[in-house]
Amino acid sequence: MAHGINQAKILFAGDNCYSAFPNLYAIRGTAYRNVLNWSESVARMAEFSPRRLVPGHTMPILEEATAVAALKDYSEAIRSVYDQTVKGINDGKRELARETKIKALRALGAREYNAPNRNYYLSYANELESGQLSELWF
Repeated sequence: MAHGINQAKILFAGDNCYSAFPNLYAIRGTAYRNVLNWSESVARMAEFSPRRLVPGHTMPILEEATAVAALKDYSEAIRSVYDQTVKGINDGKRELARETKIKALRALGAREYNAPNRNYYLSYANELESGQLSELWF
């Protein structure tokens, strides 16, 4: 039996949601992503209660409860990172972040096999450490 688009309730999320932790800042030089808008838009997608979720990357989710939970979790993960970052800044943890970020970038770079990604991680760590940040990162 054929289903109409409304009966199928398939949500094509594109790059707004996929089965990996969201990349909140694109390293390839694209425009800044407004993470609050992103989080809210994904939460809105969950309100449609899709039966199927088709992301722009990774495999589709074919169970309604799993699809809705994935959208809610994704939205909450984005919002949590934002809220924790703002709290840390407001608590004066700037020097929260710099040392931890340098260590994390170096650890990621050490495990990365993709040369452009490895270069990004290690170059950014070096610039953070030197205090001379390239405008490429902003």
